[in-house]
Amino acid sequence: MKLRPVNILVPLLMSLSLFSCDDDQGSADYSEVDYSVQIPAPASGTSDGAWDPCEFPQAMPARPVVELPEIPDIDYNVDLMEWGIYSDGTHATETTQGLQGVIDQVAEAGGGYIHLPTGTYLVGIDTQDGGYYWADSIRLRSGTALVMDETTTLKLIESEAPAYCVVSVGAQEDVAIIGGTIEGDRMTHDYNTGSTQEESHAVCVDNLSSRVLIDGVTLRDAGGDGVLILGGSAASGETTSHVTVRNCDIDNNRRQGISVVGGSSINIENNHIHNTRGTAPQFGIDIEGQGRDDHDIIIRGNRLENNRGGGVVNCSGRNVWIEENVFDETENEEAAIDGGLVYWSDTNQVVQGNTFIQNLPNVNGRWMIITYSNYRERTNPYGNFILDNTFQTGGLHMMYDSRYVVRGNHFTDVGMLATHINCLELFDNEIEGEVSEAYKLRYVKGYAQNNQLQGEALSIPMDADEPFTNSDPSRW
Repeated sequence: MKLRPVNILVPLLMSLSLFSCDDDQGSADYSEVDYSVQIPAPASGTSDGAWDPCEFPQAMPARPVVELPEIPDIDYNVDLMEWGIYSDGTHATETTQGLQGVIDQVAEAGGGYIHLPTGTYLVGIDTQDGGYYWADSIRLRSGTALVMDETTTLKLIESEAPAYCVVSVGAQEDVAIIGGTIEGDRMTHDYNTGSTQEESHAVCVDNLSSRVLIDGVTLRDAGGDGVLILGGSAASGETTSHVTVRNCDIDNNRRQGISVVGGSSINIENNHIHNTRGTAPQFGIDIEGQGRDDHDIIIRGNRLENNRGGGVVNCSGRNVWIEENVFDETENEEAAIDGGLVYWSDTNQVVQGNTFIQNLPNVNGRWMIITYSNYRERTNPYGNFILDNTFQTGGLHMMYDSRYVVRGNHFTDVGMLATHINCLELFDNEIEGEVSEAYKLRYVKGYAQNNQLQGEALSIPMDADEPFTNSDPSRW
């Protein structure tokens, strides 16, 4: 018997139309609103982009729920000699084939935890697949978990292939990767072959896979992403779902730390995502569906730093919860291109309890949250909630959008900017330190209460019906 079960269980920029915002509730006090209460979303308006009157307080979507995989509680120790697997960083073909044989046998036996002995495993076989040249490597199957200790590494061969996944999960369910290091060939790859060479990833989760866990893994030196999550087309109504990436060190990847290119019920939690640079967009996390649905995503408790593009960009995701992260640009080798958190029109996010720190202005200035509206008609009935965040020398930038709740934020040596924002609730914010225009508002409609500047109450006479401006346009 080549696999030996053991009895140890492993725990697992630009513009939108200015929308109308009529208030039928008078001057009610919203300072005590409980935003954890779920309120039905308002109608999305007519086809010409006009919104129905805003309802105050605004509707917050339900927090996403993400399921973890269920894997049989059977553990397998791998006999390397019997499988022809080398743990000394040599014999890539034999090692790749042997590891795949182990995974296939465990899957066919009903699944379980595959414990890989300490060592360095060189993997990858240069191959042609449908005329596309790439480096084939390890493919996990339903019901299996690959378990490595902190000194164990899966390392891709030196290859000229323009695409690879060191470990892939395609059309599978209930799969886990636990511990160890997965390393791409970034440091030795030849990038002078006429393409961007960016589809080269440490881990790929795609083809409608579901309930996948990546836990406590170092994911580094990929020519593309540390993790690529790829979903189905919006038209199909099916997508990759219930993927959790947690407790990982995602370092020195060339395109992205994590890309979500379609997917639902995604949890990205307690990771250190840093040193992403090499080919655009170069973000820590990129949500960019490209015609695929991406929604119900949690980004929580991560530390994002020294990523060339910025921390998180959301091009298309809906119901994205960004909570208790640290966006730290103080150790950047050079200024970030875009900023800590960037999102496009028609997305919606709950941005809550984060810390944003900046030392060098990015291309947009001293802004750590930036709206790129791109003149798109808003069809999303939910807006953006910016709640209880801390901003240090990098502020909040909002423009040409509708439906914002900005509440309970603290700013030091920086302020906020809003232009052409409809349905804005601006409550309980504090700005202190060296800042010239703290609340820089131009053509905004909504309500403001209990805001402070330098420790003193500040009256901002915004109105839900008439655009309000308090900033000299010559200073924009």
